Amino acid sequence: MKTSLLLTFLILGSAASSLAQREMRDLQGYFPFTPVKSAEAWAVRKQEIEQRLLVGNGLLPLPEKTPLNAVVHGRVEREDYTIERVFFERLRGAGSPGLRGLSL
Repeated sequence: MKTSLLLTFLILGSAASSLAQREMRDLQGYFPFTPVKSAEAWAVRKQEIEQRLLVGNGLLPLPEKTPLNAVVHGRVEREDYTIERVFFERLRGAGSPGLRGLSL
């Protein structure tokens, strides 16, 4: 637990320090779109956007992947397709119902 908290702090700290290098903006300014000039610049911008999305959604560090433990509760077979009623665990202990369509 302490290790994961320390890791989170280090990752968020490095993210904050890299974001702090950019100037602060408020929502009252003018922000025209400026396209990136090269593939290398896009790779840097892409990584920054991905990191901001993960931090903003509380997913940094990413949660561990768990088995889905899917259970099929029913099946509807038609001439051209089949639909299965499934139940799976998206997170440990948190289940979700769903439909799975299969074309024949």
